[in-house]
Amino acid sequence: MGWTCAAGLPILTLVAFRDRLVETIRAAGPILETEGVLVVGSEVPNLLEPGAAATLIVSQDLDVGVPVDRHAAVKQRLGDLRAFEPSAEEPSVWTPRSPGLLELNFVGMDPAQDPAEAYVLEDDRLPLLVFGALSLVVAGARIDVEGTRLSLLAPRVGWPDPRPWRAELAALMRRLETGDSGLP
Repeated sequence: MGWTCAAGLPILTLVAFRDRLVETIRAAGPILETEGVLVVGSEVPNLLEPGAAATLIVSQDLDVGVPVDRHAAVKQRLGDLRAFEPSAEEPSVWTPRSPGLLELNFVGMDPAQDPAEAYVLEDDRLPLLVFGALSLVVAGARIDVEGTRLSLLAPRVGWPDPRPWRAELAALMRRLETGDSGLP
């Protein structure tokens, strides 16, 4: 019997997902290096619930938050995304050319937007659904993950603080990668 996480997913699936996520972030580097652009995940609705507990949801995409004032700069860099191509069905989604990557979903961030509201930024090449809740997301301290720089959110009043769990999660990932269940 294989090990599963709280969400019922096989642990090896999580390790494989982590690898795909890191590779996707690396491949999306030309966009993510644009000032103000952030990886915002796939849990936009949870941002509306400040007191909600953190959940582990494995999705098959990477949500990229584009500040509306940086939209033009991001559009100029789209040609640098060699590992992705625009989706025929949804112009704000870029699909991977390799099965080892996740798709990119571009969403808008507008600090002037009411957190409870959303609007569409119309554009022929990169339209964005601008979520007001993303106005609450700001870059935090940068970390390095396998040569890829990420920013972790700083704690917010009334939200769960992930800092105490980061060391335990890192230790768990090391044990999973080596096949050590931690059981006697």
